[in-house]
Amino acid sequence: MKYSVYSVFILCLYTATWAQKPFNQDGNNPNLDFSLGNFRFWRLSHGDRDNPYTNNGALASANSHTLVEQYGNNWDGNTGAGNLKRVPDGLSRVLRLGAPAGGGYGSPKSYAMTYDITVQAGYPILFFRLAAIMDKSHPGAENTHYKFSIKNAQGSYLLPQPCGGLELAPRGTTVSGSNVITNPSIAYNNIPEIGAIAYQPWQSVALDLSNYVGQTITLAYEHYDCYTGHHGSYTYLSAAMRSPYDTFYFCRGASATTIKPFQPDFQSYRWHTGATTDSLVINNPKDGERYACTLTSYNGCTVTFTYVLKEVSTLAGFHYTNGNQCNQIQFSDQSASNGGPIQKWQWDFGSPSSGTANYDTIPNPLFTYPYPGNYIVTLTVTDTLGCSHTISKTVAVSPEGTIAKIRLPYPSCREDTLSIEDETANAQSRIWLLNGQLLEDTAKIWRRYFPYAGIQEVTLITRGSNGCPDTAVQSFRVWERPEATMVIMPYTHTAPITDPEFILRGEADDAARYVWDFGYNNATGEGQSIRFRYPAELAEYILMLTVYDRNGCSDTAVETLRVMPPDFMIPNAFSPNGDGQNDAFQIVNITNQQLKELSIYNKFGQRVFHTLRPGQGWDGTFNGMPCDIGTYYYLFRYTLPGKEEEYSLKGDVLLLR
Repeated sequence: MKYSVYSVFILCLYTATWAQKPFNQDGNNPNLDFSLGNFRFWRLSHGDRDNPYTNNGALASANSHTLVEQYGNNWDGNTGAGNLKRVPDGLSRVLRLGAPAGGGYGSPKSYAMTYDITVQAGYPILFFRLAAIMDKSHPGAENTHYKFSIKNAQGSYLLPQPCGGLELAPRGTTVSGSNVITNPSIAYNNIPEIGAIAYQPWQSVALDLSNYVGQTITLAYEHYDCYTGHHGSYTYLSAAMRSPYDTFYFCRGASATTIKPFQPDFQSYRWHTGATTDSLVINNPKDGERYACTLTSYNGCTVTFTYVLKEVSTLAGFHYTNGNQCNQIQFSDQSASNGGPIQKWQWDFGSPSSGTANYDTIPNPLFTYPYPGNYIVTLTVTDTLGCSHTISKTVAVSPEGTIAKIRLPYPSCREDTLSIEDETANAQSRIWLLNGQLLEDTAKIWRRYFPYAGIQEVTLITRGSNGCPDTAVQSFRVWERPEATMVIMPYTHTAPITDPEFILRGEADDAARYVWDFGYNNATGEGQSIRFRYPAELAEYILMLTVYDRNGCSDTAVETLRVMPPDFMIPNAFSPNGDGQNDAFQIVNITNQQLKELSIYNKFGQRVFHTLRPGQGWDGTFNGMPCDIGTYYYLFRYTLPGKEEEYSLKGDVLLLR
């Protein structure tokens, strides 16, 4: 189904918290926000004042359709009008629609831009910002004006006006009262004026198109010269499709956090908490809490956005081993965060007498201590979201000769048999302890099954060839495994042979990597969300998803996908009267299925027709004689190529003469 949207406003997004996100989030509707720097996917047109769709393209030599990328307050010949910006904060460019002097005296023109939007389930919010400068020399509809609308293919408004469409024009200098007129009429304050210029400041409008997911609508903007064609004007605009949901992150232990979404220049804000500001301070935030904010546009339309809080858990950790020199220790960062990669490291090696060398800011530093002993080493890490955590360990620097060295398992996951190894050079004997308990195993490598997650402490007491003992104590975490699940579209896990494409999404807590095996021709892929198209042939495929978390632990989910034939076309009536039309009953769309039976029965249960040939139909006779007019019953059995499972269809058909 196709819908249309006509408009002369500006669509624009904001920056602040979401500087890393594009204004238009929907890749299936590209260049809505002119991010490509051109008019690709848009349709441009112009015409006389009564119809902006007469001619394709822009009006020659009039700069009627222009992308503006310059920031500043000079609105193209209207210097200083309201001190407004041509490109609002948060955007790199906008469309300018209109001509500075109109089409010329006696030749009034109109201009339009349209875009076909296919509404996606993940991005159903049409969000745009608009601004305009208009001459107000004439009264009412004779003035310059603009309008937008959202219509279906039949020309009907998709939403009730003014949400589905609105027209705005200055009334003119001689009209008392409100200086603007709207169609339909809405409660709208006077817009600012400077001399003969009226200007509409930047406004944001958001419309929820969730009821039209999968359908195509057409968004259009229209701009009109005054009726003489002598006075021109501009409309500035940009558009986007947005998600109604977003996530805000806060660090574990934070006493407060602020939700500051990109939602500028709305008429009002109403949070479900009762707050009416464009941002919300949350005291004692909790993971998973949801906060909803209803935005009201200047035309009275409302949209609700939902924001989810996500706690960021940053855990500092490190291993250490003997270096290549006496008293030298190699440190290895083992920190992790569910909020993004570790970005900063601050090491304190616990040796103040080493001066500035006691500190380092790289992930895996190598440090030489001045003499053997126990040192308290502190590591503070910070992730990309600014969340920090600090850990301190006592590091034993053994005397020269024998330095106990433990190799811990990685990854270390629950329900794994893990190996712990003594890597001490020239070790002659050893004693192992796990969490303070003496082990009977004294081998160089010992293995143990870990059924539970948690911190494990390993102690190695080793004796070298020189008879000197040394002790190493290290801890490691046995991590929980992620639980891999997948969401498959279509939900039936079955796609028709005419469109054998599947939309796949992996789900797992704290997942860092998603690896897909599509079960076809060794094809693989990575990413949480992915699409894959199979060959247009009937088949079954084994789909495997392996999820890895940030600790290296993994889990695998397996599903079966099927590419099935399209629905068979089975007529419900036929007329074997020899006129060359519908003279036989037969099943259409049989491709490479194996026909097992097509039988026809009369109302007494007597079989009057039977065939195993896919192209053969029933001509309405039995034993060479025409059958009576009435209802007959068919049985259709078939199998798929290379499969033994049998399918059957039953129904009735009306015989006419």
